[in-house]
Amino acid sequence: GVLIPMSFRNAFDDKAMWYKIHQVFQMTGVVLMIVGTIVMIVYSSAHFNSMHKILGFIVFIIAILQPLNALCRPKHSGDENEAKSSSRYLWELLHKNGGRLVIVLAWANVYLGIKLLKSWHAASPVLTGVLASVQGTVIAILTVVAILQYGKSEHYSKDHDKSSTNSAEA
Repeated sequence: GVLIPMSFRNAFDDKAMWYKIHQVFQMTGVVLMIVGTIVMIVYSSAHFNSMHKILGFIVFIIAILQPLNALCRPKHSGDENEAKSSSRYLWELLHKNGGRLVIVLAWANVYLGIKLLKSWHAASPVLTGVLASVQGTVIAILTVVAILQYGKSEHYSKDHDKSSTNSAEA
């Protein structure tokens, strides 16, 4: 869900479509995370006794707060030329960076989970190596896609044009 606004926002002719898809993916992720947390509580005798479980709970809390934060979203005028209100600017800063933070923490937690898999179930080094490699490859690909798409985005163009204009005026 976080990749929709980061990377594919401009891929949709209907500008409202990216937002709808973002909502569906995010809510699906939150539901799956709730199910995973319930499974952990039911099947784990010791809660929060490892960094993986503690970090997982932190990710859970931040991820649950994101849709609640979205409900408090200040309205945007819709006019691209009009400056955002300070409340809208602060909301976007919190929401976007909260989403980025939860992704980074979740990736770190997947890595910790792979390490636990190895220690708890004596998983083979090959299996854990493959899992870690897949995770690293996915992270690398998604990061490159996000950077390339951001470079093509209107936000980058506006920021780049402003800095070019300011440099030329100096």
